[in-house]
Amino acid sequence: MLTHPAESAPLLLTTDASDMAIGASFEQILEGIPTNSFFSRKLRPAELNYSAYDRELLAMYAAVKHFKYLLEGRANGIACHTLQCYIDYTSFTSDPAVQENSHTQNSAVPKRLKQKLDKASPRQARHLDFIAQFVTDIIHLAGNQNMVADALSRIDAVEMPVIVTTQQLADEQANDEELQNLLLHNTVLDLKKGTVIRSTTPLYCDCSTDVIRPYVPKTLRKQIFHMVHRIAHPS
Repeated sequence: MLTHPAESAPLLLTTDASDMAIGASFEQILEGIPTNSFFSRKLRPAELNYSAYDRELLAMYAAVKHFKYLLEGRANGIACHTLQCYIDYTSFTSDPAVQENSHTQNSAVPKRLKQKLDKASPRQARHLDFIAQFVTDIIHLAGNQNMVADALSRIDAVEMPVIVTTQQLADEQANDEELQNLLLHNTVLDLKKGTVIRSTTPLYCDCSTDVIRPYVPKTLRKQIFHMVHRIAHPS
């Protein structure tokens, strides 16, 4: 959470599912300003085969489970997306006093929530039963209105660092003027050609210390810098 929980603050849980992941945004409305906490994870191998409805239901289930400690005993809501539609499914909750709103992205979710549990698969029944302990209404949000949860669920769209191969490094070293000048003059660097671990491609490396460091050509420095930086700061 980006702020401490407030007992009187309205709460909103927005969820979404993609082909690869599920995501959720938990909002606490304080003086009209939403403060957020976030949740997302990749779909497991078996979950990748789920239908659109089952993925949306899984997103709701996982989000409610993740934020359960903040939802218990509160009158709140859950968001997922598509048509502006409030759905009442108090028949699925063991405690009618619990009142929450849920925003769902898939139009099939509200229809299924109105069905009896005996029409659901065992997994769907378990998910519905758990959700119903906290949620009684679902509000559909159009995809363009559900940007945060949508982004969290689409990890496949996140730009991944490009891997620089040792062959690419060797090719760029051969054309690097700065390296050629260093090889012709005496410097503090002890540049020698050899192989690094898990590679048979010869590379120029600095051997002046106990740590063997491959020489990075000028054309690849920015790319490698960003690649290493993202490892340290993945967000």
